[in-house]
Amino acid sequence: MSSDISEVQMSHVNRGRNNSGPGDGSVNQSVDSSVDSRGGSVRPTTGAGHLGLSFGKKPTTESNKNSLGEVLNPDEKKIDWSQRRRVFAIFVSLNIFMNADTGIIPCSLLQISEEMDLSFQQQAYLGSLVYVGLSSASLIVSPIYAKYSVKNVISIMILANICFCILLSFSYHLYLIYVARIGMGFTQAFCIIYGPVWTNEFAPPQSTTSWMAYLQGAVPLGVVSGYLSAGVIVNYMRDIFTWRQAIQLQAITEVPILLALLAASKSSIELPKDEPEQEKQKEKPAVDPPKSSSGAVARKKTVRTDTVNIGEWAGFVTQFRVLCDNWVFITVTGGLCCMYFVGSGIQYWLTAYMIVILEADPVVVLIAFTVSCITAPIMGVMLGGFLADWVGGYKGRNTINAIRICVAFSIFGMIFAFPVGFVGSLYYILPLLWMLLFFGAAIIPTATGVVVNSVPREYQSASSSISQLAYNIFGYFLAPIASALVMDSYEDEREGMIWGFRTVLLGAAVGLLFMLIAWIAVYRQFAYYEEMDEEVEELGDVGMIRRREFAIEILRRRTHSYSF
Repeated sequence: MSSDISEVQMSHVNRGRNNSGPGDGSVNQSVDSSVDSRGGSVRPTTGAGHLGLSFGKKPTTESNKNSLGEVLNPDEKKIDWSQRRRVFAIFVSLNIFMNADTGIIPCSLLQISEEMDLSFQQQAYLGSLVYVGLSSASLIVSPIYAKYSVKNVISIMILANICFCILLSFSYHLYLIYVARIGMGFTQAFCIIYGPVWTNEFAPPQSTTSWMAYLQGAVPLGVVSGYLSAGVIVNYMRDIFTWRQAIQLQAITEVPILLALLAASKSSIELPKDEPEQEKQKEKPAVDPPKSSSGAVARKKTVRTDTVNIGEWAGFVTQFRVLCDNWVFITVTGGLCCMYFVGSGIQYWLTAYMIVILEADPVVVLIAFTVSCITAPIMGVMLGGFLADWVGGYKGRNTINAIRICVAFSIFGMIFAFPVGFVGSLYYILPLLWMLLFFGAAIIPTATGVVVNSVPREYQSASSSISQLAYNIFGYFLAPIASALVMDSYEDEREGMIWGFRTVLLGAAVGLLFMLIAWIAVYRQFAYYEEMDEEVEELGDVGMIRRREFAIEILRRRTHSYSF
């Protein structure tokens, strides 16, 4: 586990968006096939919600390795890996440049407010409305991808995203800007959600985890690059350019990505479609296989898109009720929502807070905040993953040790969060902020592992979709809005900003409360986790999530949420 998780740990710096559904097809969109698109054979499933595939092991010789030294089975020799790497580069580039606006808006917030005379609430909408678009799009991603060509859909969405960027950069009417922000989030969702799905299906089997890590690491890289580009324009080119040119630059960088996507072959981008069998099976299987829309039996393999399918709302509600009875899932997800609430609020308001309240030099703020947002989360994730592996991981009896680590990190996070809102010097706030980001990021790998381990295999996709939706709504969307409501309640804008920023930091205390409840819930269910260990000892890994699969599952979730 430690080697897999270490690849995950180096991939994080910043922030968030969406995904999900279960194995019976009511929440996730699935595609069935008897042969994996990477050329491996499918391991028989033990339930409808099977998450991963295992590939038959072949003797390792020089003749069955690719150019990267990765072991291949005979079918994989026929795969054009150079083409797949080019497509992967397209998705990585999309994650970078489509997320630049997440850094541009907070860095330019004071200039935007000054130009358009915005209240705090109006400023908050500029950051929060993008998640309205993301969350709403996630409800229809699965049915649209099932009905239409994935390549065509993504191409149209990239083009639409470019148009919304241009609309935002040229709009002086506030409501047009709001429409542009919703549209940017809506179009991003189709590209962002499909990236991990494609990677999980088409990456070399031995490199799936690292490819997922690269895909995830591209997101904070995009946020930081957007923050830096806007910072350079606002601080050094203010007489020539404005924040609008930073948005236009984002649109320009998406054009070559669109052209590269159009040049790629359709088969290299799209997952294999359902292929109904011509003859009915003579004997009824123990578990009825899924059927296509025509009623024919489809071939066996589930491909997760990890999105809530609005066309299967009844199934989603049923699974939601089941997960709501799982206190470990609910409380740890609530704790992560609070962590994202704090991180999102800090990212959105801190630049303006330091310049207005602390009267700091904008250039110093730009450099200090960028360095903090890169170094602290990376080191925090490394420590969190290392400690979780050191105490035995996240599974079985070790779950209680993992949740203790989450509680410890939450305590340290709250300790450092409290004084951040009260110190009056940049040089005091920076080390406190660094420690807050460090311990907040350290929670992520361990808490995500506990969430994955808290539900059976057949509910993994459903739990992923529900948790990601919760992060988007109660974390990323709510943080700017809730703090802005507090800010606007004060007649003195300076006093309002101080207390609004403190409201963001208060989320650390609420997160600690959730983690303490989760600790109690895990303790009360300790017998269940002991049984889990006994099943693994008696039956091996049958029905359980394997170590490699477990690491990839954690990556899938953190990729969609753009967490540290």
